[in-house]
Amino acid sequence: MSDLYRISIDGKTGSTVRGRVHIIHPDAEEVPEGEDFALRMILEVWDRARKGHFFVGNAYGDDHMHLDLAQAQALAEGAEFREEFERLQVLDEGLHVVLTEEENAAAGLGDDAVVALGEKYGIAPLRAWGSQEGRHYIQGRRDGRAFYSEACRIVTDYEVGEMCGWPPHWELSEEEYKRRFGRRGPKLADLPYAEFTFTVKDARYVEHLEGGIHFASAIFGEWPWFED
Repeated sequence: MSDLYRISIDGKTGSTVRGRVHIIHPDAEEVPEGEDFALRMILEVWDRARKGHFFVGNAYGDDHMHLDLAQAQALAEGAEFREEFERLQVLDEGLHVVLTEEENAAAGLGDDAVVALGEKYGIAPLRAWGSQEGRHYIQGRRDGRAFYSEACRIVTDYEVGEMCGWPPHWELSEEEYKRRFGRRGPKLADLPYAEFTFTVKDARYVEHLEGGIHFASAIFGEWPWFED
């Protein structure tokens, strides 16, 4: 999946985090305004830190953590809400199980074998089966409505500021593009962005966040799909 945004965490005071979201892909027409997007930012940084997935980003910059990676991993692994973060990830993405070599061989026998593996791990119905980084996995269905409900419980306030820098370069005519950027092409500062602040009900949800974090991401927002 292509990255949609480049997100920066610019500072934190207690339970309140502030930052900026740049739109870097034509498929993203706005910065999502629902609490589910704020919660995904929290989970994205936590998951990347524990897996060590802060790396070379894209043409608009590299991913960066505010701590040495080993320190960031230790912080993420020791997070007081680690079990809750894992539960929230399952709601948002579906239960993800990496198969053993024996299970992977069995899955190659056909759909019935894959379904049996899903039943073994309590994943029914299956959402996906595939390979990632050379390891095969099965994945259950997600529950977007439940995730959104949890986001509204955890994120007590979320504000997105006015969009700046619109229109983006991909909406310009060829002549206007050349006039604005010449041969250098657009930089991150040339892209549309909005600033945000969000507050969580307990500061421990954001203990792994500080100013100096920035990363490219494909996270998304579902509000107001689940608004009653």
